Amino acid sequence: LCYQDRWVCVNKPAGMSTHRSGGNRSNQFVVSTLLKRQLSRKVFPVHRLDHRTSGALLFAFDSEMCASLHDALREQSARKTYVCLVRGFWDNFFESDTATVDKALTVDGTKRSATTVFTKLASTIILNNSAYGEKNVPISCSLILAVPTTGRTHQIRRHASAMGMPVLGDTQHGETKVNRWWRQKRGLDRLALHCLSLNL
Repeated sequence: LCYQDRWVCVNKPAGMSTHRSGGNRSNQFVVSTLLKRQLSRKVFPVHRLDHRTSGALLFAFDSEMCASLHDALREQSARKTYVCLVRGFWDNFFESDTATVDKALTVDGTKRSATTVFTKLASTIILNNSAYGEKNVPISCSLILAVPTTGRTHQIRRHASAMGMPVLGDTQHGETKVNRWWRQKRGLDRLALHCLSLNL
């Protein structure tokens, strides 16, 4: 996406880890390893995206720049914008195009404050007489932007689920029968969450 002297921003595919971890012993699907080979230089991940999330991912070429960019991302002025496809027709849940979810999330056994601002881009209804195994239930979905002002684990996914509009393809915080329908009928075999941009 962008290459500079001391850092690079890449578009991480869904299903690929940011860096090698205990749960991923293979280097085959690790962004940091593939990037190091491609650029023939050492890279330092500034932040991470969940394995199933795609989108903008920032790497530095030295530890000093990595620390500097990491600190910049922690500043209140920094902004990460995600786009996601969620279950439900937005206007059935909210009167305006923007909704803020301010709900504490438990991280490592401790409740921590968390806030995400969601903005509707589009909503649609797909008429189907046997949606999700139920008769006369229309299928609806909304395309929305999500801007987290805090950085908790699975924050966007958990907040989307909390407002009754889980991210499609989310096997942890979504609904199995809904995900199955979208996978079988529409070919959605991934988490519908993408990091669209980073502003420092």
